[in-house]
Formats: sequence, C-alpha cells, structure tokens
Amino acid sequence: MQHGCIGGLSPMNAGVLMNGISVNPDQPVENRAITFFLTAMIVEPLSVGRVVGHLELVPRLYLHSLSTSALAKVTTAMAISAFCVMGQDTRMLRERASRAYGEAITKLLEAIRNEEERVKNETLLACVLMVVVESLLEQSTSPTEQWLKHVRGASELLRQHGWDKINKDPVLSRLFAVVRGFLLRNPANDPVSDGFFHREISIPRGVVLPAETRLGRLAVNVAYLRDRAFHTLTLSDKSEGIIDSLVAECKHMNQLLLDWEASLPENYRYTTIDKDNIHMSALFHESETNHTLSIAKILPTQLHCYPDPHLQRLWNSYRVTRIFINTILHRASTLPFPQAPSDSILLAPSSASSLETLVSDILASIPLRILDSAFSARNSSGKDAAEIALAYHCLWPLYIARGAVTLGLDTRSGIRRVMKRIVYRYEVRNGVALMEAGDAEAGDDSDSKALGGGNRPLWCGPWPRDWIEGVWEWTFLYGCGTI
Repeated sequence: MQHGCIGGLSPMNAGVLMNGISVNPDQPVENRAITFFLTAMIVEPLSVGRVVGHLELVPRLYLHSLSTSALAKVTTAMAISAFCVMGQDTRMLRERASRAYGEAITKLLEAIRNEEERVKNETLLACVLMVVVESLLEQSTSPTEQWLKHVRGASELLRQHGWDKINKDPVLSRLFAVVRGFLLRNPANDPVSDGFFHREISIPRGVVLPAETRLGRLAVNVAYLRDRAFHTLTLSDKSEGIIDSLVAECKHMNQLLLDWEASLPENYRYTTIDKDNIHMSALFHESETNHTLSIAKILPTQLHCYPDPHLQRLWNSYRVTRIFINTILHRASTLPFPQAPSDSILLAPSSASSLETLVSDILASIPLRILDSAFSARNSSGKDAAEIALAYHCLWPLYIARGAVTLGLDTRSGIRRVMKRIVYRYEVRNGVALMEAGDAEAGDDSDSKALGGGNRPLWCGPWPRDWIEGVWEWTFLYGCGTI
C-alpha cells in the first residue's frame, strides 16, 4: 500500500500532507506523529515554497512509498521521536518510539541487503534519516557511534551509485552533499581517503543556490573551523603566525556571512516593533522574588517580527554561526603577548560589540507568545504544532547566546530564565539537560553555576563528540533547512 501519490519533486505543502495523512486525534499515534513532524517540523503553512533542506525530500518520497518500506519505517520512528520531545509524561510515546526505532533498523538492514531495494533513493534517504532519529531519541549525549555507522552506511550506498549517476539525479545530489558534510565535519569517519567525497556537486552556470543552502554550507564550515580554532587557542606552545592565520580565516568567514545577509531578498527580512508599544506587564511579575533581571527587562527595546517561523530559525542560524566566529576572534584578541594577533587592540572591542549585537538580536527574535500566553492570538485554543516546533527551536540560539564570553552575569541569568520559561511552558523533555549544561562549573555556589560561564560550550577547547551540544546543533540545522 502506498501513502499517497506526489508526482516528481514539485513543492510540498501542508495542505497536501493533511490530505495524505490522517490527523484524527482518535487515530493511532503514528498518524498524528507523522502529521506533526511533516507539517510542523518540516513544512509549515506559512513557509510554503521555501527550501527546508534535504528533509523536504521526506514527504515527497514517503507519501508514495510502500507502508512496509524502510523509508516508511524510519519516517515513522523519526516522527514519533519528535512527537515525544515535548510533555512531562511521555513514557508511552518513548516506548513506542523505541519500538519504532527497532523496526526501522530491522527494515533498513533488510533493504540494504536486498539488491533491488539497495539502489533506491528511498533506502539512501532512510539511512541518512537515522541520524535524525537518534538525535531526537537522545537526552543528554550525542550518539556518536550510531551516527558514525549510519553515515558510513550512507556513504557506501552513494559509492555504489557512482559519481555519474549522482551528478544526474537531483535527489542523489542533495543526499551526497549532506553525507559529505557529515564526513568532513568528523575526520574520524575517514572514508574520504579515496577522494570520492572530496569532490563537490557542480552547480550549473546561472543557477543561484537558495539562501538556506548557502548558509548551510557556511554553517558546516564554521562548525569545523570552530573545533580547529578552539584546539589552536588552547595549545600551550603555538607556532609563529598560527594565531594571525586563524584570525585571517575567521575574518574571511565573517565577511562571507555578512555578504550572505546582504544578499537576502526583501521577503526574507524581518520588521521591528518598539517594546514600549507592547503591554509587557505579564512578563514582569517574576522579578519580585529575586535579584536577577526579569524577562521583560532583558528583552531589547526593538523586537522582531518574522514573516514565518522558518525565517526566524534561519536568521538565528546565521547569528549562532557568527557568534562562533566572533567568540574565536575575541578569545584570540585577549591572548597574552606575544601570542595575540597584531591587531588585537582593535579586534577585542569590535568582536565584543558584534557579540553584543548578535545576542540582542537572538533575544529580540523570541516571539512573545512563546514566553507568555497573554500574547497569543485571542482565537487561539492551546498550543498548535507549529508553535511547539517554534518554541523548541528557540532553545539552541538562546543557549549559544548565553555562552557569549563577553556577557555580564545579569544578562546570562536573564537568558537562562528565558530558556527555563520555554522549557517548562512547553515541557521540552531534553531542554533541562541543555539548560543545565550551560551551568557547568561556573562557581562553587548554585547561583553562580546557574549564570553560565563554566566549561561549555564556548569557554574551552573543541567540543567532545558525545556532548549534548552535538545533538542540538544538528537538530537546529535540520530545523532551519540549512542541511
């Protein structure tokens, strides 16, 4: 049995999905979970026509795949895993997600061993999607070994397709770029030694890559640069010129990101509204009980209004990426002489100013309705799927903003309170682990630990592969369509 029939690779939208998948609350959880994932986490009614990364291939291939296929089983596992990231008591859902995960693994192995199934694009996509499933199932660590197995499996399937076929097939080309990014991001994978994945898919002359794809390439490169840079900055014996070279590379990458922002068309931009024009009393009441700043006071004077949630995530992906770059620049500028770069006198204040602006913009991007029901639409009845997904994807940018090395303790405390409000209001299952990761070893007393500034994420060397940050980073990149 097929799930539906979607011809070619034409744009998918929520209406098509709603017609192809049952959304009756009395239906099995699998149906409701798939609807939630495909319509809220990937395709949103207000974001129709936008590029949402390679996950946009999922509904197109899923809806005309057999219900017994590996892709169908993996998609079901992915959807249920996403469905149970919210809620206090999700034991039943987690048990169902674990069963779905086991079924997906079994079916995927069967497909890979079957000559006819192994060469299908659906099987390759299913293999790549297992990285997403395992990310969603984890709570406090990155499933490094599991990721490694599936990325290697996907890379082997691509090798079997061959370079000529990959170049001619748009689906294979998309998935090749994704797998290549995973491989180059983690040198431990090492199947690039034969040169197969050192090649890039050629872009036809005259074709302009979507903004999401261009940002995604920059974001993945910055993630790799970040690990190298943190390793370099922590070396006790730095070779001559290595810091100046690192600073030059970061400046170049920062300029590429600024060029990306400047190139955005008008319909990708946001508007602002004065905070003073909004009745904010609902967000002030918490400040009476402690000495930290209230949520209302920490919000910038200008708040952002985005055309749709997709763009809010995309812009925050850009800001997170620039926070990484400017953190490296600022840390380099504060190295002791003679290790500091030649322009450290100018670099320190300029990178600090950039970090302050980026953090302020992330705070300004958080919709008030996410923070307080008083700002929800009057005809709104509860939290819909799109709002839940939006709230979930606010946490990673806030976490990185809180880690900016130049922030004062009051600001860090305020950002933590924004995170806490989202985590508990939307019952984000692994949100507490992320929030507390930023508390690590900031001081001996609980108050200072809560302010952040400990040994992660931006205060030490390269991120260990099993840190929870790895899960959230890749999940966020998936969520804003950049991979």
